[in-house]
This record gives sequence, structure tokens and C-alpha cells, in this order.
Amino acid sequence: MTYNLIAKNIGVDSGTILLSDVDFYGKDHKPIERKYQKVFRVEPGCYNVEWKIDNTFDGTVDGIGVVNITSGKLVVSDPCYIVEESKWDELLEMTNYFEKEPEGTVVLNSMGGDGIYEVEMVLEKV
Repeated sequence: MTYNLIAKNIGVDSGTILLSDVDFYGKDHKPIERKYQKVFRVEPGCYNVEWKIDNTFDGTVDGIGVVNITSGKLVVSDPCYIVEESKWDELLEMTNYFEKEPEGTVVLNSMGGDGIYEVEMVLEKV
């Protein structure tokens, strides 16, 4: 199973976009808004991900990773918009400010700055 997805207008305030299942955020996360975040329905499973973002401060950036979809909902968002404020510092420390990817997620942090981005993704089920 392969998905070709484009997440338009992804807002970034913490220098990071996280590709993850909604379950990553737990039950007490902030509501996921549609304006600067996207949720895609994806069959549960583990996926190789190739991603690309054009027109960043550092030009075109791209990468690969593996995302584990457990609920069937792939979230493309700056995690600072979803994680409860009381848990944000703990997540930053646990991930060394997202230099260490949380298991089952893909961190996109090479844009060179905050802004609004379009993320192109190809997910291929493993």
C-alpha cells in the first residue's frame, strides 16, 4: 500500500514538523485544528516515508524515515500546537529538542526557520 500525500499550509512556530499517529499525543492533547495542521486517514501499519518541502529558508529540504500508524490517523503538525502546555518542556527534554526522534515518528526540522510550509510525502507500507 502506497500513499502520495500533500499537507498544505503547515504552520511552524517551534522549528519542527512532526509526522506521527494521533496516538503519539495521548488522550489529553489540545484539539487538532485544520488551519495549520493536517490529519490524513491511513491504514494502520508501519510505513517508510519520503518527504520533501520546497521554498524553505534553506531551499528545498527532504528526508526519509519510518512512521508507525496505530489509529489510522497520520498527523502532520508542529507538535507545539497539540502537546498540552504542561507537557511541552518534558517532551523537549526527552527528545533533546527533537534532535532525537520519538519512536514511530518522523521529525522534520531542517527548514531553517518558522513559517508555513507544504509537505509532500510518499508513504509505503513495510
